[in-house]
Amino acid sequence: MLRRRAHKKSRRGCSECKKRHIKCDESVPQCGFCLGRKLDCMYGDSVAPATPSPKAQSPDSSSNRLLEAKLLHHYYTNTSNTVSSPSDYHQWHNLFPEAATSHAYVLDSVLAFTALHFAYLEPNSRQTWLEIGSHYNNRACSELRRVVGQVSASTLRPALVCSIYIALFANARIALLGDKIQSSHLADILQTRTLLKGCLFFHQTMENMNIRSGLRMEQYLWRDNPSENPSSPSPVVPGPTVRRMGTLVLEKFKTEPGQGNQSRFEICAIACQGLIDSMDSQYTVETQGRNLFLWPLSLDDSFMELLQTNEFPARLVFSLYALGIHFFKGFWYIGEAGYRLGRELLPLSEPVSEYWVDVTTSLRAEFEIDRAVQF
Repeated sequence: MLRRRAHKKSRRGCSECKKRHIKCDESVPQCGFCLGRKLDCMYGDSVAPATPSPKAQSPDSSSNRLLEAKLLHHYYTNTSNTVSSPSDYHQWHNLFPEAATSHAYVLDSVLAFTALHFAYLEPNSRQTWLEIGSHYNNRACSELRRVVGQVSASTLRPALVCSIYIALFANARIALLGDKIQSSHLADILQTRTLLKGCLFFHQTMENMNIRSGLRMEQYLWRDNPSENPSSPSPVVPGPTVRRMGTLVLEKFKTEPGQGNQSRFEICAIACQGLIDSMDSQYTVETQGRNLFLWPLSLDDSFMELLQTNEFPARLVFSLYALGIHFFKGFWYIGEAGYRLGRELLPLSEPVSEYWVDVTTSLRAEFEIDRAVQF
C-alpha cells in the first residue's frame, strides 16, 4: 500500500497549522491555510526572520518578499519624507535604513512603520495594513527585548534605531485606530512614554560608552520642517495657547482654598511650569514640537501616580499636553490623538467643582475651536 509522503516539519509555522499537523507556508500576515478559512493566524516568537538566507527560502515565501519590497520602496519614496526634512535627510534616508541591512529586527521596525503609512493612505485596506504592521512590529519588539539583555557597543546603534521606529509605530497606531482603540487613550499615550524612555536609555548608554550618535535625542523623534511635505501642513504655533492656558491652570494651583491638597498641587504646578517653559516664545514651532513630544519624559513618579489614579489636577495639566499635540494633527502619525486624549481627560459628562469650572470650560473650548462637534 502506498504511504503518504511525509512533509518536512517546520518549527516556524503558525499555531493553527501546527494544531492541525499540516504544513504552513509561513506567509504574513496570514498563511494560505488561515487566509482561505478566515482563521486568526498567529505566529510564535520563532517566526521566520524578515531576511532569510536564499537557501532557506521556499517558493511559498515569494509573496512575503514582494510585500517587503513594496514596503521598502514606499519607505524610501514616501514614508521617510513624512519624518524627514532637508536638515536631517541623511538620518532617515541613509543612517537609519543602513542599520536595517544587517539587523533583521531593525528592518522589521521599518516595515512595521511603513505598513501603517499605507494604512493611513488606503483606508479601505486599513485593517489589513494594521495587521501587517503589527506582525512586523511584534517581531521587532521580541528581538529588541533580547538585545536589551546583551547591550554592547555593536548593538547599541541598531537598537536605538529600532526603538525609534517602534515609538513612531505606537504613535501612528493611536492616530489610526482612533475611537476603535480598546484601551484608554491615556493608557496608550503613557505606553508611548515608556517607549520614549527606551529610546533615551539607548541614547544615554551610547553617550556613556563614548559612542557618537551624531544627533541630539530630540532630532530622532521630530521633523524640523513639516511644511516641506505638502501632505503635512505646517502646524499653528502651539506655544501662545498652551502658555496662556497653562498660566490659568498654574494660578489655580497657587490659590486653591482647599485643605490637604498642598502637596499634590505643588507636584502638578511643577509639571505645569515645565510645560509652559518648553513652549517659550523664543522657540520656533519645530523646537516647541520637539519639547512637547519629549515633555512626558520630564514627569516624575509622583506626578505619574496622581495621573494614573485619576486625580483631577493631574488630568488638567496633562490636558495641556493634549492641547499642544492637537496643534500637530496635520502629521499622519499624530492625527486626532490630542483631541481624543483631551476629550477623555475632560469629559463633558463629568461634574466639575465650581472652583475649576472656568479653566475647565476654557480648555474644552480650545479643543473645539476648529470643529463643530463637541467632546
